[in-house]
Amino acid sequence: MWAIVTNGSVNVIRQQAQSINGVQYPKNIFNLWSKEELKAIGVYRVEEVGSHSNSQTHNNITSGLVYNSDTDVVVQTKSSTIKDDAVQITKDNMMSRVKVQVAGTLSGSDWYIIREAEGGTAAGTPIKNFRAAVRAKGNALELLILAATTFEELTAMTDNTMVDDELVLGVANDWPELEDFES
Repeated sequence: MWAIVTNGSVNVIRQQAQSINGVQYPKNIFNLWSKEELKAIGVYRVEEVGSHSNSQTHNNITSGLVYNSDTDVVVQTKSSTIKDDAVQITKDNMMSRVKVQVAGTLSGSDWYIIREAEGGTAAGTPIKNFRAAVRAKGNALELLILAATTFEELTAMTDNTMVDDELVLGVANDWPELEDFES
């Protein structure tokens, strides 16, 4: 994004041909001219500071353009504040994800259970233990989610970290795998 500063007033301009102070300039000045050449006609690249968060759970705020004459920089600041209902929205989303994760993880071994239920070969103990572990993990996560009272508690459940060059999955990302139950 670009801005033009005229008599202390800052306005956004598009990266297209511009008429500045009665002189017509082609759009390629934004790519070809140096910072100093652009400054000479009052044009500055806008530096964005900060960032926005998920708009479902946060109010995103973007400041107006501010020109700092000491540093010759035009800045636009982005920030976010947590919405009042962010905890409930996040809880609802996380509960849905847990249910989808459980169903998706179990679906790969459903055929063992169906085969057994229809009178075929029994599903082995590793399969049954794996499925029980997945359901237990889902139930435990749902209880953690319901017990959380802050947005930070909820987001911490999905945070992965590095410990001694080893990835440690957040509690909501660490699911049982069938390979762990096969011998």
